[in-house]
Amino acid sequence: MVVTSEEVFFLTISYLIPGFLINTLIENSLYLKRNTLSTALLNYFIFSLLNITLFTSVDKIFYIIFGQYLINNIILISFFRSLMMPLFIWALIMWAYKSSYGKRLVNAMGLSKEHLTETSWDYIFYNITQVGGAYLIITLRDYTNIYGFVGDQSFISSNKEGSNDIYIENVFTSNEFNESINSGMLIYEKDILTIYCCHSEEGEL
Repeated sequence: MVVTSEEVFFLTISYLIPGFLINTLIENSLYLKRNTLSTALLNYFIFSLLNITLFTSVDKIFYIIFGQYLINNIILISFFRSLMMPLFIWALIMWAYKSSYGKRLVNAMGLSKEHLTETSWDYIFYNITQVGGAYLIITLRDYTNIYGFVGDQSFISSNKEGSNDIYIENVFTSNEFNESINSGMLIYEKDILTIYCCHSEEGEL
């Protein structure tokens, strides 16, 4: 069988796609710095290698136990190898990162969240999302204070180099946070002077 250069190209791309997907999901989930092209390509290769190794291992183990391969349909194989397995690996990495042992390993490698996150904006709002939300006092440049809660229904943009914005799902009348105006609010980063994180739903941040 003769393999053409076009087939080699598309085969290479198909094996790199899972690595690209895993790397992108991790970057977006943890608000990490965007890597240089060379580093990104290396990450794609490593994650793709991990993906195909894990997929092949599972398939081989299934064959040893049951006498047949897990999937025989080439379309289903591509689907599981290119989408489902990368999602599983991403979920596994995220679980490991959030566990105490995973954090110790990451910190020991010098890859703590503080070193990997591009801005303090991303870092603090990442922490807020991890604890389920927080009450904020946002002081605007005209010294107006906004009292609000940032939770699951809020949105914080990321990595826009000074042009981020934040949608607060619930705004309150005072720093007691006991009387809501029953409305959300959109605030642009350029209008913000300071952000004070009072406490989260689970206590102090």
